[in-house]
Amino acid sequence: KTTHVDGALVVDGSTGDDSNPGTVEKPLKTIGAAVSLARHAAAGSPAKTVEVRAGTYYMTTPLHLTEADSGLTIQNYNGEEVWLSGAAPIKELEWELWKPGTNTSMSDPQENTNNAENACGDHGHVKPPGSDQCGCETMASADVCASACLSADNCTSYTYHASSLPSPWTSMCCLRTDGVWDPVSESGHTAAQKTAGHAGIWR
Repeated sequence: KTTHVDGALVVDGSTGDDSNPGTVEKPLKTIGAAVSLARHAAAGSPAKTVEVRAGTYYMTTPLHLTEADSGLTIQNYNGEEVWLSGAAPIKELEWELWKPGTNTSMSDPQENTNNAENACGDHGHVKPPGSDQCGCETMASADVCASACLSADNCTSYTYHASSLPSPWTSMCCLRTDGVWDPVSESGHTAAQKTAGHAGIWR
């Protein structure tokens, strides 16, 4: 962390004026003006130090340092955060939406497709909701199952088991949370993935 040097030339882009002497009470506005004053200071003088107050300083012209600037130190004032930028500030900018974003949605359901194989249980056992990788519970339809996956933040895909399938899988909705999509073809099943939305593009 830098500490203030008594007698240093102080720059403050917010309150300064390049006609000021460069004190803490009356700082300069630009680094260039401070460097110009420092060139006339005696070697070893505190005025060979330029201290810049917090803020972003847009360097509209290059800061040329020569032999005359030997011994010059430019530092931030008392550890304050200072940014020097070669960019130009854009004022009174108004943004407009160019391309709307999309919401998170489900892919088209795939009939006779099972993405719950092994991860959600076995022939005689069904993992309950909240289980690792996958959780299942009875639901009225594939559409209801899809809605459940869409509303669950951690759901990445669903598999719905038709009412015609034997117990314990009858009308079972299984929501996977591990991001795995490796379906197998199997009648009586409907599966789909969750697709992430994206933010709109502004210009």
